[in-house]
Amino acid sequence: MNWKKIVLFILCLIVGMFIFGLITLFGAFGRSYISLFLPLFFIAFVVFLILILKEYSTKKLLIIFLLIAVYWLIIAIPFPECGSWGKWGSHSQKCTCIGIEKGVWGVMDAGWSQCVGIPIDYQCRERSPTTGQIEEVPCYNK
Repeated sequence: MNWKKIVLFILCLIVGMFIFGLITLFGAFGRSYISLFLPLFFIAFVVFLILILKEYSTKKLLIIFLLIAVYWLIIAIPFPECGSWGKWGSHSQKCTCIGIEKGVWGVMDAGWSQCVGIPIDYQCRERSPTTGQIEEVPCYNK
């Protein structure tokens, strides 16, 4: 058992978790998005980290840096808004996302999501101020 490789792997894994955590929490200008992208990119990171520790290659190291850069871009770039809702608001919107939806994380009384893919079938609802009933309304910001 090579202890140097094991310690190096654990150190790189901890640094990777820290980087992915920072990007997830602070990557989108203060908005923290969570989605299926985090486990997908982190699993790819661990696989390439294992491959690098078996046999070092600059190509594999470049792929790790590209994974981190692409993950940051997916989190930072604003995609079409798919859903929005609020506990106290009267307007809500949802859609079907063909792709992966990234949703805001850490907000308790309201939320929104963005579709990294193609958003279709928008449905908007609004609570009527006079009757209090929820009604379908046309969506304006598709």
